[in-house]
Amino acid sequence: MKTNKKEIMKNTKGQLKRTPFYILIFLVLSIPFIACKKELLDLSSEDYWNVKKVLKSQNCDTKCGEKAACEGEIVKVQGILEFMILDGGIDTSMNAFSLIDESNNLKYKLGVIVDESASYDVFQKLQGNEGKIFLAEGIMEGFDAPMNFKCERKYQLHVYSSSEVQLK
Repeated sequence: MKTNKKEIMKNTKGQLKRTPFYILIFLVLSIPFIACKKELLDLSSEDYWNVKKVLKSQNCDTKCGEKAACEGEIVKVQGILEFMILDGGIDTSMNAFSLIDESNNLKYKLGVIVDESASYDVFQKLQGNEGKIFLAEGIMEGFDAPMNFKCERKYQLHVYSSSEVQLK
């Protein structure tokens, strides 16, 4: 049983043509597993994290009804003071304002609740600065937010002093 050179070359070429295809399929299928890994942030560091990074981190990754690792922790975030219809961007009646991610993606929004004892001073800082980047430091709180046939864990930052909110 003799195998000639032409047959060997023909079979080898067919295998080589298919090899890049299999590698490509493997890479495409493995990307979601690599890309979906959430980062664990060192919340005790002196760094201010952008809103999206905190909300998408492993620290705040949990299901409804469960407490996330970021809850009850002091968290430092930076984001854009959101424009709102109420009182030029802030809701003083609720002692609250929102910071959105610096990419200006409204999907990543963090509500900031201001303690009554600090609200006057904080809202004086915020007034007229909508659209600017603010730094906020406070205790992260989580709550369940039921939505159309599902539930998501949402978060808000609670600040207790006017020194915890600063224009960047």
